[in-house]
Amino acid sequence: MDCKIDKKGHKKFTKKQIIAIVIPVVTVAVLIAVIVPSVVWATNIFRISKVDKINIGDSQEQVIKILGEPYNKNEYGYEYYSDNYLKVLRQLDQLNGNERGLTAFESSDDDVDFGEDKETKLEEQLRKMTYQYIRVEFNSDKKVSSVLFDAEKCDSKEYKKVVKSYDVQGKTSIQQYDVFNLSYSVKYDDGSFYKSSVVNEICADFVKENVNWQDRYGNEYSIKINVTPITRLTSDIVKLVAGGDKSLLTEFEIPSNITSIDSDAFDGCDNLTTITMPTSAISSIPKKYLENVVISSGTSIGEYTFSKCSSLTSISIPSSVTSIGDYAFSGCSSLTSIEIPSSVISIGNDAFSGCSSLTSVTFGDNSQLTSIGSFAFSGCSSLTSIEIPSSVTSISNWAFSGCSSLTSIVIPSSVTSIGVSAFSDCSSLTSIEIPSSVTSIGDYAFYKCSNLTSIVIPSSVTRIGFVAFEYCNSLTIYCEAERRPSEWDIYWNHSNRPVVWGYKK
Repeated sequence: MDCKIDKKGHKKFTKKQIIAIVIPVVTVAVLIAVIVPSVVWATNIFRISKVDKINIGDSQEQVIKILGEPYNKNEYGYEYYSDNYLKVLRQLDQLNGNERGLTAFESSDDDVDFGEDKETKLEEQLRKMTYQYIRVEFNSDKKVSSVLFDAEKCDSKEYKKVVKSYDVQGKTSIQQYDVFNLSYSVKYDDGSFYKSSVVNEICADFVKENVNWQDRYGNEYSIKINVTPITRLTSDIVKLVAGGDKSLLTEFEIPSNITSIDSDAFDGCDNLTTITMPTSAISSIPKKYLENVVISSGTSIGEYTFSKCSSLTSISIPSSVTSIGDYAFSGCSSLTSIEIPSSVISIGNDAFSGCSSLTSVTFGDNSQLTSIGSFAFSGCSSLTSIEIPSSVTSISNWAFSGCSSLTSIVIPSSVTSIGVSAFSDCSSLTSIEIPSSVTSIGDYAFYKCSNLTSIVIPSSVTRIGFVAFEYCNSLTIYCEAERRPSEWDIYWNHSNRPVVWGYKK
């Protein structure tokens, strides 16, 4: 280096040389002053930006990658403490001969000697200490379910943190049967931070308007959800509801907005036994899947709706239904009982014909039911008793024919006519009382009621049809009339069963 020498023999640097030396020194000093704190800050886990890098659904490995090894850990949660807390906790561990955490935090030179009351003092110090704390919680799949950073945690205090701001992540406008997945993060006014899932489920209910929830401090939140209803049920939707495996599905609820169902929608649902559905969707359901049915809405059960559903054992009909159509349940050989709500005003022809396992039929209180169609309960060979509602005015042709286990029946005073073969082949029927409201008894009305022993025919009956009591071999007939009315068929008593004329009750 070229420099001058002064009178005392010292080297004298030029201005240019001084600048060349100073600038690098200053630069290094600045870099040290800036970079070192920046590195420390960047590695500090006790700050929101660091903790916020953990997302709901992250793995345990990802958490460790971001925050490092926790001080306490198990399969459901990781815990991190700031240094001031760990220092005291470390001393307490040493006092108790506990090596917990000493591999990560070596004892320091300023650790004090342990006195007789040291353990109590340390525990009290921990309890009153304000420190920084992180807890990451996991669900059963070992995925992150919540993240907490408490900037001013103190175990001796219970307080509600004040919300500074919060943000919700996830779609708030979805289509019905979408996976509904929302999470939120909260910043509190003391610098704390909390992140958790709001909901993670399939949105089957399109009526949902708001989702409400609370954070761990009791603060309440709400968000509006817009759900677009679908009208078509597909195989993919059923699979989604089943969690990916249709064979695990045992029950399914079809929303009222569904108007069509794909033919393969329930393929593979080998264990599906219970379906809840609106009447509008019933015709689209493969009958092999109908075992237990709950009708959720609708005003009528149409013709042939459940006809030949041989696996159907039970059905629940809502009070919205007003009519049951022709052949609606014919051939349902496994149906054992049914409750017909008071809202039903008509039961169609053959509605329950051939329901050979049907043992009981219950009508709702104050029923408006006015008519029971032809063959309505024909062939219900297991039906033992039935109470016809007082609103019914006529018992149609073959309505109860072939009900071979029917032992008794009460005909209400509202009934004016008993149709053709209405009770034919009711071989277990032993007695029946016909009310004074009845004016007509049809042909074969009690044909082959072989165990019927007595019947009282009121004077109001002006017509009895052809062989009405044929093969009633045990029957005695009690007539209030003094003689056969002119409109009674000449062969009304073709079997010549004993008749008591002018009978008085």
